[in-house]
Amino acid sequence: MLGRKRTIRSKQRDTCQTAYVKQYEASPDFTFPEEFDLSAHNILLSESIRTGNVTTVLLYWISKARSQAQEPVVAKILGLRNGQVVGEVIQVLAPRMPKWTENPAKWGNWIVGTAALFGALTVIRDNFTELFARPNVIIFAANSTVKNFHVGDTLDIPLVVRNQARLGQVEVSLKDVHLQPSDGSGSSNTLKFDISQVPQLQAGQNADLHVIGMSPPLRSVKPQSYSIEVQAEAKEGLLMPARKPDYRPFTITIWPDQSTDIQAKKISPTVARIEMALTTGVGASSGLHGQLIFTSAIPPENGGIALMSGATSIGVPMVVTGSAGSVAKIQFQTGPIQPFHRYLYAVQIAFPHPLTAAEWSSLCSSMKVVFG
Repeated sequence: MLGRKRTIRSKQRDTCQTAYVKQYEASPDFTFPEEFDLSAHNILLSESIRTGNVTTVLLYWISKARSQAQEPVVAKILGLRNGQVVGEVIQVLAPRMPKWTENPAKWGNWIVGTAALFGALTVIRDNFTELFARPNVIIFAANSTVKNFHVGDTLDIPLVVRNQARLGQVEVSLKDVHLQPSDGSGSSNTLKFDISQVPQLQAGQNADLHVIGMSPPLRSVKPQSYSIEVQAEAKEGLLMPARKPDYRPFTITIWPDQSTDIQAKKISPTVARIEMALTTGVGASSGLHGQLIFTSAIPPENGGIALMSGATSIGVPMVVTGSAGSVAKIQFQTGPIQPFHRYLYAVQIAFPHPLTAAEWSSLCSSMKVVFG
């Protein structure tokens, strides 16, 4: 049986001697309790073996006499039954004791010495921070930072300087700040700080500062993004050089007061869709009045002009037809306008027959939209 057994779990003492072995039956899910003390019950080694649905427990007693004396108590604690004698094992070999247990005083002294060394290093660190500490500073945008401005606005951008070190105090010198176009084109614009030196920051302390200046002129009619670039130095230990703080760059967007974009899409050979985009850095709670004008060599169908979305028609479209074609004007009212948004409106035009390439080109070049 012992040659074919599959051990579920075994426990043993640090010993090496002859054992008196008895075999018991236990429940199929039997396991040794973690708190079970072999030595206290005069047991050298214990094993549990599962064969099919049967669990067999082997107890290696230190002697036959101790087995007879302790067996009733142990069997009750472990839930064992039907004890049978297996025989005597000449020698029970326990694992070699860990090296450190052979001379605990020696290893204890080593542990104490190591602890003392670390303690001394900690004292040096704590008491010589003023001489050798390296700054651990970060600069980032405050939660209240506004990231959208319209052209011509005065910029006021709050920043936070934080000393992230656990000990010591740090000084931060502010060198330079400028706006850098995010697309890499054009030159940067210089801004300034409201202070030049951050007061001494204790460990874990924050300081607030502001970047101020004027928003740059736009190079196009579209909103433009700029990154805020900050140059600074932080110094802590007297004998250590200053170093650059960590910096989390962020982006602001400069918006035009208002810009428009218009394009025509051919929905079918006889239907065109004119899309009008309004980009604005200024809001209008009551909305804006819009007007679309276009010229076409072919007059639109009677009632063939329709405002599709985003606005309300004002009156009916006006179409004036002459020998060279027709001129149409559509007026509409938008809903409330929020600053720093882009809005899209559309007008659909139906023609009595398909437009030639030249007629389509003429229509596209004549379109004009005005918001006011």
